Amino acid sequence: MAITNMLTESERETDPCPPWLIEALYETVHRSAIRAPRMAETMGCSVDLLYAYATSPHNASGKHAHLPFYRVEPLIKASMNYTLLDMTEARVGRSAIPIAHQPQFTLAQQASHVLQCGLDLMKMLAQSLGQGQTPVAAGRSMLPFVDALIKELCHFKHELTLREAAEG
Repeated sequence: MAITNMLTESERETDPCPPWLIEALYETVHRSAIRAPRMAETMGCSVDLLYAYATSPHNASGKHAHLPFYRVEPLIKASMNYTLLDMTEARVGRSAIPIAHQPQFTLAQQASHVLQCGLDLMKMLAQSLGQGQTPVAAGRSMLPFVDALIKELCHFKHELTLREAAEG
């Protein structure tokens, strides 16, 4: 599907920068714990340019600038605000999981831990079903554990990717 098909009619007609993106940029620049001058310094741009990225093209000041893609990652890292990613993910039907720093374990230890988490989850499911819970009720009660397993799998995949890159 073309990107233009994902935009509403009014977004396509008025500006290539859709309102949800301006809102995300505004939230990132104006509502982050890190102040805009510090963000701009970290990104290597002026604070005026940073504010222009977060200004609607229809603003009377006329100080709108389109955020180039190469500045997205530095903006997110400088602001420590994930609104831009969160809103983009919501628009495309995805969700990211933050990867927290974990103590050093071998890949075998991490794989064993992930496997044990999965086995524990299956045991819980079997126990719930054995107690007469419906599959939906059993699944609902297990969602926090499913989320934890997904997070563990993501940590494992991240660590594996880092180690492959280091060997590469």
